[in-house]
Amino acid sequence: MSDLQDLSDAQIQEQYAPTEEEAAQGITAEDKYNEALAEAEQAVTDAETTLAEAAEPQEAFDTLTGGRELSVDAMNELHDLLGLPDPEEVDDTTADAGSDVETEEVADG
Repeated sequence: MSDLQDLSDAQIQEQYAPTEEEAAQGITAEDKYNEALAEAEQAVTDAETTLAEAAEPQEAFDTLTGGRELSVDAMNELHDLLGLPDPEEVDDTTADAGSDVETEEVADG
């Protein structure tokens, strides 16, 4: 969605130029762009709802991705859209949390 929001007017005109049929119906590049932006915003809202309703984070993730493994770029975009920290930061936090765990030594009987 951030890619859509960062488009200039010229890019919108180029990427969302209406077909001859659409132009005859009065549909403009701006109309098509606004529709794409609204669809992207709805997808983010749906994803946020899915996350809020899921009992477990992994369940929410699997639902959002359809069980597919995401590329690094896709994972970063998902985190960005949902306002989450970068995945690398989450991994570092998880790794750091695990290093603080103390282990008990068991004495030989």
